[in-house]
Amino acid sequence: MKNATAEKPTASKMSPAMLMRRQRALIRKFTLLQAMNTGRAGVVQIQGTKAGTTGHSTVLPLGNMEDPEYLDMLEGMMDHENGHCKHTDFSVWYSIRNKLVQQLTNIFEDVRIEKLVAREYPGAKINLLKLVQVAIKRGLFSQPSMEDDLVQLVQKYILYFGRYQHLNQYHLRDYALEAQSCLRLALPNAFPKIEAIVAASESASSTADALHYAEEVLKVLRDEQQEQEQQEQQNQEGGEGSDSDENQEQDEQDQSSSSNNSQSDNNDQNDEKEQGEDNSETDDSSNDDQSGDQNDKSDENEDGQSGGSDDSNDDEEEDDQSGGSGSESDDNEEGDQSGGSDSESDDNEDGDQSGGSDSESDDNEDGDQSGSSDSESNGDEKGDQSESSDSNSDSNSDDSTDGEDCSQQVSSEEIDKAINAEEEDLMEDMHDAIRRMMEDKAEENVKDFQEEHGDSYATPTMAFSCRKSPCTQGMPPWMPQARQLSQRVKTVLHSILYDRNRVKRHYDNTGSDICPGTLWGVSAGNSRVFQTETISKSPNTAFSILVDRSGSMQGSEMEMANVSAFAIAQALEFIKGAECEVMYYPFGDHYSNGYNHVAKSFTERMSTVANRSFNVDADNGTPTAEALQGATASLGLRKEPRKVLFLITDGRTSGATVQAALRECDVMGITVIGVGIGTGELAGFEHRPCFAINSANELSTALFNYLKTHYRG
Repeated sequence: MKNATAEKPTASKMSPAMLMRRQRALIRKFTLLQAMNTGRAGVVQIQGTKAGTTGHSTVLPLGNMEDPEYLDMLEGMMDHENGHCKHTDFSVWYSIRNKLVQQLTNIFEDVRIEKLVAREYPGAKINLLKLVQVAIKRGLFSQPSMEDDLVQLVQKYILYFGRYQHLNQYHLRDYALEAQSCLRLALPNAFPKIEAIVAASESASSTADALHYAEEVLKVLRDEQQEQEQQEQQNQEGGEGSDSDENQEQDEQDQSSSSNNSQSDNNDQNDEKEQGEDNSETDDSSNDDQSGDQNDKSDENEDGQSGGSDDSNDDEEEDDQSGGSGSESDDNEEGDQSGGSDSESDDNEDGDQSGGSDSESDDNEDGDQSGSSDSESNGDEKGDQSESSDSNSDSNSDDSTDGEDCSQQVSSEEIDKAINAEEEDLMEDMHDAIRRMMEDKAEENVKDFQEEHGDSYATPTMAFSCRKSPCTQGMPPWMPQARQLSQRVKTVLHSILYDRNRVKRHYDNTGSDICPGTLWGVSAGNSRVFQTETISKSPNTAFSILVDRSGSMQGSEMEMANVSAFAIAQALEFIKGAECEVMYYPFGDHYSNGYNHVAKSFTERMSTVANRSFNVDADNGTPTAEALQGATASLGLRKEPRKVLFLITDGRTSGATVQAALRECDVMGITVIGVGIGTGELAGFEHRPCFAINSANELSTALFNYLKTHYRG
């Protein structure tokens, strides 16, 4: 069979522009998935070098975002695992005890949930197909053959044919057809039932339905095993009976052949004796009339043949000629081959015409009859033997043909082995193998990351999710100071942002506004003295303010950060065309389940969240890179053409990871403004502009100087 090969994913390195677009799309997608799963039991996380799942939460390893194959695996696995989190009833899964049923249930369930995911997210169908292509390319899908164990053939047929038929994954077509052919040979009687189950599985609507179809396959295998055991038992009993019948027939043939030999010996002795008597009678009757002798001879012959009845001579002659002669001639033809009686009858007729005796004729006819009877019996035996040999050859040829068809059929022992298969006998799940490959790529990514940054402790990071924490209610004591500061910050931001309005001027020889500075050129022939201005209104910018609440920010530093964040946010709210959100990090367990607390979202007003979301204290570590990536992902979803992120921190974190996160901000087209609380040295900002404040009152002045020097709208 022609080897099935997938269309290989692009092996060449992606261009920077294509890579940038794909990373941006992936970050946006990850953020959307996290938002959709907020409030649900299951989430998909990307971090570390190990993959795992609890049935409700799935962790995927973090690899190199510049590796196209890794991105194919990541996107496909995100869609697949998100489908499990949304649609799989894991209580049904954990209740299964039989290993084969568990594996088949997983196959049916994977097809079911991927079909649902493809309906919900049209792009997921392409991602899942790319995942199959990677699996084929990496040999995770093996080609079916008759050398496979039955349990593997069953799995391959359901896996390949289900994905090909129900998910339209045509790259598995050759594998599906080959698995169908092999399983049909292995289970010729049970295959139609399994085929019907696979076809019906398209209508599965729950995990319980997937389990039902798996149990139906197991039932078909058990029924086939019982039928084969019964057939084998019948064949064994029939074989013993046929042996005894053959022995009995052989004994009967030996007895009949011995009796025939003794009878033929007696016939030979009688013929010799009668020939001696006939010779003596011939000498005594040599003077008789020839015609009379013939008549008498015919009468005697007729008497001898009819048993002495004169009245039935004519009838018996007719009978002999009409009925007996036909059969005798047939037998004589066969007998002639072994000793022929026709030549003897011709010689006897010549002898009778020249003076042969009646008794000799009688004897010859008797001899002919005996000879013909012997040849007849021999001929019949030969005919029977030839016919039996033909029938035997036909039966042998039929058996050989059936043997070729049935030689591939598995035995009841192999079916029993499949039913009671252990985990090592089953195929590895494709998605488990993909996870292992992603783990390998993640470990390589860690090594490359550490070599690039020269830090043996630094590891790549992935974005935090962003959601509200219920532990931030109450009016903080620093609120009046923040409201007062926001007026000064508003003035700074308004002047800087609107100074960036773009004004385009052009001149024409017609119009309504004359530019006085161009009149001097009229005498020289310049008639373009009418001015037209086009002003691009600003700002049209989305802002994100990210505040560090780690343990090192205790005391005055935390208050300074809170006041600065609130002042900037409230100032931006009064600037037309500017949208803003405020987030704090880290909340939760920042090592595995950390997230950014959204104090104010883009759709909320400051007045509604002032006493509900800003009462934040310092605690936990400083996962700045993960928090920055989470804020970047959220800000990247905005439609505003310009995006700015304020990072307010004391900078006590890993510089390598922050540098990597800042590069992702560059990919997303986001300008990051670092605000150092009590320090001018921020980790990761070694070659980037930032400013420091030692008190909240310095914020407006420092911000004005920074925006005037570095901000580019």
